[in-house]
Amino acid sequence: MSVAAFLNYDYDRNLWKTLFWVPWYFVFLFAFGALTVVWTAPKGFFGSLAGAGKWKSPKRLKMEKPDIRG
Repeated sequence: MSVAAFLNYDYDRNLWKTLFWVPWYFVFLFAFGALTVVWTAPKGFFGSLAGAGKWKSPKRLKMEKPDIRG
């Protein structure tokens, strides 16, 4: 990655600023994923299964058809 930035330096002088964030993106991504698992795992393991897997149909409103006879 550094070689590519070095070769592209003549065309894009701000690329080095972007390269600083490349490794941090994955750190934030995996940290967010790990925190999400830690936050939701207790409810998944110990939560109630009373309403799990049951479909509740939404209310359907009857719509009037427009009069096209003009």
